[in-house]
Amino acid sequence: DELFGVSGRELYNRLRRSPWVRDAVIRKELSGKIVVNIAEAVPIAIFSVAGRPYLIDKDGNILEPMKEGTVMFLPVIKDIDHNRNREAYAEAVKFANVLNKRTLSYSGNIEITGQRPEDITLKLDNIAIKIGAGDFDKKLERLEFAKDEIEKRNIAVEHIDLRFADKIIVKPAGRLEEVEESGGEKKTK
Repeated sequence: DELFGVSGRELYNRLRRSPWVRDAVIRKELSGKIVVNIAEAVPIAIFSVAGRPYLIDKDGNILEPMKEGTVMFLPVIKDIDHNRNREAYAEAVKFANVLNKRTLSYSGNIEITGQRPEDITLKLDNIAIKIGAGDFDKKLERLEFAKDEIEKRNIAVEHIDLRFADKIIVKPAGRLEEVEESGGEKKTK
């Protein structure tokens, strides 16, 4: 009687109320046992809304607010309004998924920002890297190449732009373009 008195659908629905449960399979056995297999949601990034950090899963669903003092080594999606800029938020989540599958060498936090999909920007080691939308694996390969060249040449960089298929744009930090002397004074153009 107990075996048939428990609704599998009701158990399933109760389990799925938790954002941490991605899916569940409930099986009743003739021995009187109920076997429950749960697929847990895994946090892939931190979503910062109005300065309040939340853990999100691979689909961009908010799992829970982060507790004070918690240190996570996850990318932070920041300054994107997930209600008004749904496309930019979805693209940032896709990018965070790709970042979690790759190993990047960095010394600080990883931040992802942008108000439109084509404006998605990665802030890595205080360098803004304009990523744009889609083709993230290729763009990260090109980023590794650019980082190697920057280190070889010992260049301080303001930003890197990877949004173009056939070129990488690197803007050196603090470089004066032209200096013209006029009557003993130096002017910067």
